[in-house]
Amino acid sequence: MAHGQTPSGDSVVAQGTTEVFEIPVSPTETSPAQWAFDINATSGPLGEDAGGQVALDLLLVGLHLQGQVTCLNVLGNEAIVGAELEGIGVGLESTKILLADNGPPGAEQPDTFEVGFGEFPTPNCGSSFVDGSLGVLDVIEGDIAV
Repeated sequence: MAHGQTPSGDSVVAQGTTEVFEIPVSPTETSPAQWAFDINATSGPLGEDAGGQVALDLLLVGLHLQGQVTCLNVLGNEAIVGAELEGIGVGLESTKILLADNGPPGAEQPDTFEVGFGEFPTPNCGSSFVDGSLGVLDVIEGDIAV
C-alpha cells in the first residue's frame, strides 16, 4: 500500500471446522454435528457494496448450504456476515454468521463461529447478533482472518 493511502474496505476470510455439538432431531433426541465453513466476504469501509461467497457444511448430518454475501459488518476482531442461502426452505434462506478472529491457529483463545437462520433484514447486518443462533462454537481446525 502506498504511503498515505487508507484501506479500501473490510474483509473476512474464514475456512475451517468447528467443535462437535448436539442438534435436536426430535423433541427427545439429539445428534452430533459439526460445521465446516468457507467464507470470503468484502465490503466498503462502511459495509457498502458487500459481496462474496458463503459455503456451510453440516458434517455428520450431510447438509450443504451455499450462497451470496448480502452484508458485512466488521468491528475490531469480529465480523457479522449476512448471506442468502440456496435450498434450505421457506423462511430459512437468510443467515447471519458471527466470526471472531482471536489470533493465529493454535492461539490460547480459539477463533469462534456462530450461525443463525431466519428472516433477517438484509442487506443490513447490524451491530449485534440475532435470535436463531445455534450457539458459539470454537474453531478447532482452520483460521478466521478479519
